[in-house]
Amino acid sequence: MDKFLKSGNIKEVDESVEHSGKRKGRQKSDIWNFFTRLPGGTSANCKTCGLDYRTGGNTTILFNHLLRAHTTLSHESKPVATIKTFFSSNNYYENNSAHKKELDKALTRMIAIDMQPFRIVEDRGFRDFVYYLNPRYILPSRTTLRNVHLQNMYNEMKEKLVLILNNVEYCAVTTDSWTSRANEFYVTVTCHFIDKNFVLREAVLSTCSSYGNPTPDIEEPPTHPDYPSTKTSQIYAFVQDKIAQKQSRTPQADGIILVRQYLEKPHELQGTPPLEYWKTHVHEMQHFQNCIFKYLCIPACSTASERMFSKAGCILSDRRAALKPFIVNQLLFTNKNQWLNE
Repeated sequence: MDKFLKSGNIKEVDESVEHSGKRKGRQKSDIWNFFTRLPGGTSANCKTCGLDYRTGGNTTILFNHLLRAHTTLSHESKPVATIKTFFSSNNYYENNSAHKKELDKALTRMIAIDMQPFRIVEDRGFRDFVYYLNPRYILPSRTTLRNVHLQNMYNEMKEKLVLILNNVEYCAVTTDSWTSRANEFYVTVTCHFIDKNFVLREAVLSTCSSYGNPTPDIEEPPTHPDYPSTKTSQIYAFVQDKIAQKQSRTPQADGIILVRQYLEKPHELQGTPPLEYWKTHVHEMQHFQNCIFKYLCIPACSTASERMFSKAGCILSDRRAALKPFIVNQLLFTNKNQWLNE
């Protein structure tokens, strides 16, 4: 071995190893037809505009330069297809795009209205159906659907309902209890009121489990004093002056006069809804306005509660009998209060 080293043939051996072990280089990219590699191998100079760019070990920056500055040249050279560019070529909707958010909201609304389970987004038939409708739309996972999209819809509808209830003078509150398939005891609170357009509204305020904290989700609207009484009509102005000369009128006398005015009006057609009648005549009899909003909102039967139990039974079905109480509350709230989105 020492004799071999002293012979001075080590350089020839190294050269032979380098020559025999030389591998075939990778195929040269077409981008180098427009750039010149600078000494060091980490930068390149554009042959068209003369700007220098750092390559960073790949040619992505060079391709981007062609796309921005030399559009005509970029069509002559295309980057080598990779896994990332292959999937991006499908052009899916981005998560922050407006159309993607509208589709997610529509999907959440469908699940709330039709009482579908969250796992429907994992069913093969449903996924294929959505793909054929719009291949660019990627369905969210059931976890995202439950914890993000449903929560956002619930918060949005809750804010709308709070604003409406803050302007309501009178409402009738009802409550009832029911037992789920999992033998859990629930209490649901609803309210009925007449809005400013004389439409009878029914809203679900909260659904709580007896084992949880039954704090209501909707803030109680502030109470306001009664509307001040206005002057009587000119028909009875002369009578009022004459009575005032002798003695002051009593509330009972005012009530008798107002009822007589109401009874002397012509009858409406049979079948006319009471709220439709008062909507057109409330300006003529403003003294009855408090009575209209206070008493006509009271439900005459327990049909609303029975319908609520039916909805709850469909939501807590066999496929999702283990839903948590706060999810049940959000589903019932968004299902029964869809009129807020009209």
